[in-house]
Amino acid sequence: MAVILIRSFLPKSLLAAATLFASSSYLPLHAQSPSYSSFSAQVVGQGPHLIFVPDMGCPPSVFQQTVDSLKNTFTCHLLSIAGFAGTPPSGSDHLLEHLKNDLVFYIRDHGLQRPVLIGHGYGALAGLWMAAQEPELPGGLVVIDALPFQPAASQPDLNPQIAAPVANRRQQQLLALTPEQFETMQRQRAAGLFTDPLLRRNYVDWMKQSDRTTLAKATFEFMTLDLREQLYAVTAPVLVLVAGGLADAAAEGNLITVFQDQYRQVHRLHMEVHDTARHFIMLDDPTWFRERLLRFVALVHGRR
Repeated sequence: MAVILIRSFLPKSLLAAATLFASSSYLPLHAQSPSYSSFSAQVVGQGPHLIFVPDMGCPPSVFQQTVDSLKNTFTCHLLSIAGFAGTPPSGSDHLLEHLKNDLVFYIRDHGLQRPVLIGHGYGALAGLWMAAQEPELPGGLVVIDALPFQPAASQPDLNPQIAAPVANRRQQQLLALTPEQFETMQRQRAAGLFTDPLLRRNYVDWMKQSDRTTLAKATFEFMTLDLREQLYAVTAPVLVLVAGGLADAAAEGNLITVFQDQYRQVHRLHMEVHDTARHFIMLDDPTWFRERLLRFVALVHGRR
């Protein structure tokens, strides 16, 4: 495993990294792609393909600022996941697996060549799973603040069997909350996810608009899917962006150790830590996020 851990860097020429792709020949897709049962996709731009997969309960608009800055040189696929942020639920009993399978179908159906998948939290987990099972499909993966088995962050020896009872209780608790209790819980959670109070309010609205049953199922699956030992099969380069905004110096060192340990099976691992951003890195510091994304995409396509 080759690990490149970078705390902070600026590309030699951000503009050059973007314009490298402008002269390439890519066929545009329709602005609205056919729907798959686990998601629908909006497609904008022309160029190498970037697939954006949001976190649990979130709309694709969390990537809108990034997409607006890249759509002149990239084809951007913005996924709306069923049951999240006001979209109708799919009714699936295996949400993450369903999402992973539909990503495979989507890439193959559209003939996308070496797309870079950018996943946030829950969306990153689906992307990692897809890349482990179909390693020839993605050109690269960008993981935004996600671990291949989140419950083991503080207990490395934890496994899905041990985590399942806790995950089941969490699922039942989410279903049992009154609307007022649910809103209070999401407000408390949002404080640790964003630095901007306005974005925290938006997050609460996204959660309230999401289908509660879908959120509860997704939470259970997120807490019981362990991809750590499957990552050896991932052949594409992986960029992991870590939010260090809630960690002091000692805790940040431990945070980096946890991420490095859980991603130790990845052969081509790049990791960067943002010292002040929280979980929604792309919204807390859009410029930092865009710079890292462009540098990584240039690496994937062999252009620097």
